[in-house]
Amino acid sequence: MGISASKRVNNSFQNSDRFNSACDSAFSQCLSLTQHAFEGVLPYQLKTASDQIHTIISDHPLIHKWVPQPPDRTQVDSALRHILPSDHGSDNVLRLPMFKDWARYLYTDAVLSSATKALIV
Repeated sequence: MGISASKRVNNSFQNSDRFNSACDSAFSQCLSLTQHAFEGVLPYQLKTASDQIHTIISDHPLIHKWVPQPPDRTQVDSALRHILPSDHGSDNVLRLPMFKDWARYLYTDAVLSSATKALIV
C-alpha cells in the first residue's frame, strides 16, 4: 500500500526549505509585531501569519494549483484547534515548533479540501 495523500502533502511541506523558511519568516514577523513580549505567536496573529506564508509559497506547485487564495479564518481556527493539545490550558502562545505544525496542518488541509472539492465537481 502507498502512503496516504495527506501524508504525501504533509511531507511535501515538511521537506520544503521554502515552506520552512516562510514559517520562520512569519513567526519572526509576529514576534516583531508584539515587540517580543511573548515567546511565540498569539492566536489572533495566525490569520496574518497564514496570509504571509501564502504570499511566500504561492509558487509551490501544490499551493499554486489547489490553494490560490490564503486559507480563511475558519480554516486557520480549525487548524489551531487541531494542533493544540487538550491540556494546553490558558497558554495559547504557539512557539516555533508548534507554529510550524499548525502551518503544515493548515496548508495540508487546505490542499486536500480543495482537491476533494474538485473531485466532487
